[in-house]
Amino acid sequence: MERINVSEAWRLHQCDTTFEMRFSENVDMNKAFEAMKAAVEEINYENGYADIWLQDLGDCCDKDHFEILSKLWTEEFAMYIPAMCKAVATAFPNVSFNGYACYDSLKCYCVDDYEFSFNGSCLHIEETFADDECGYFCPDCGYQVAFYNEEFDSDEIECDDCEETIKVADLKYVPPFHEVKDIIIK
Repeated sequence: MERINVSEAWRLHQCDTTFEMRFSENVDMNKAFEAMKAAVEEINYENGYADIWLQDLGDCCDKDHFEILSKLWTEEFAMYIPAMCKAVATAFPNVSFNGYACYDSLKCYCVDDYEFSFNGSCLHIEETFADDECGYFCPDCGYQVAFYNEEFDSDEIECDDCEETIKVADLKYVPPFHEVKDIIIK
């Protein structure tokens, strides 16, 4: 019996990288992956891991759960994810989808989140990028006392560097980078 390679939802996952898509109807995963591969090849990131990722995309097409063995680094992630979303929207112009992609470094603090949706004509992409330069900082010594998305249990916090007790309202806040793009697909 020949396996029909269609799905309404799939997930590409590696230790630092997640890429999930949910479609309004079944789509041919091979066609989706071919479109994604073509988009990555078009970018042709010279010093990156595009060749490994392209191979992994081809190798994972026959599975119900996708495990990508190679990871994307943050620069590649920022280039590939929007390009792959646009390629899938172009390949399936009559199929709505939404999804999520995240690069979350385990070695250094760096998070690049994408939320995206396609309604048949407009691809909506929201990116939030945060690194160790984002968050809450001590007004006295400049030490980062909390990440940008942390919640505080009290109105005061102690700086681990200068050991001063600071009111949360007095902390210097540096927000993450946030960008919204709407791309019309014809």
